[in-house]
Amino acid sequence: MLGRRSFLLGSIALPTSSGSWSVRLPSGPVMQDGEAMPVPTEWRDFLARYPDQASAPAGPLLPLNAVTHEDLYRTNAFWNTKMRYVRDHYERFDCFERDDIGRLTVRGDCEDFALSKRRELRIKFPEYAACFRLAICQPVGHARRLLSRGGYYPGNVDPLHAVLAVDTTGGTVILDMRGTGRRGGSAPYSMADQTDYRWLNREAAADHWVRIRDSA
Repeated sequence: MLGRRSFLLGSIALPTSSGSWSVRLPSGPVMQDGEAMPVPTEWRDFLARYPDQASAPAGPLLPLNAVTHEDLYRTNAFWNTKMRYVRDHYERFDCFERDDIGRLTVRGDCEDFALSKRRELRIKFPEYAACFRLAICQPVGHARRLLSRGGYYPGNVDPLHAVLAVDTTGGTVILDMRGTGRRGGSAPYSMADQTDYRWLNREAAADHWVRIRDSA
């Protein structure tokens, strides 16, 4: 039987010369920030209600290793399992704590999934808080078809989608609410350059927002 980390999505468990198991981590580019843009009204409203969730000052990249890789995967899987998707007609951003799961049925749309994961990971890795950033994208190709079939967006509109982008030493990891990878992949955990998304913008330090360059 493989070690407990052998299940990790996007990685391969390999035996080492000592007989133990190592993890081959995924890799890819880090998203590149472009020019500044106006801060979304929804973000200002979110920070007014959750002032402790203000964007952190710029800092180092999160080291991507077997431990952080597992933490990212498990946090993503927890919220994707425990939250129920509902379309938010009021465009209100919310984030939840794990304790909320025991008190209520947690419902939210894509940005609520992302912000709940963001909150938890910022607590786990406070020195790397700036690495966990809400990102906005436009699904294309397989991702758009999958989200439309799943009832997440009407098929006759150009949807915008929110995910959590995590800047790591191995590239930008995307924590998604559902699998939208290329070529029919079902993984909600993937590298930024392995999704059928057109990247648009994301939060930056000091509660600014920036457009995302095409290089990711």
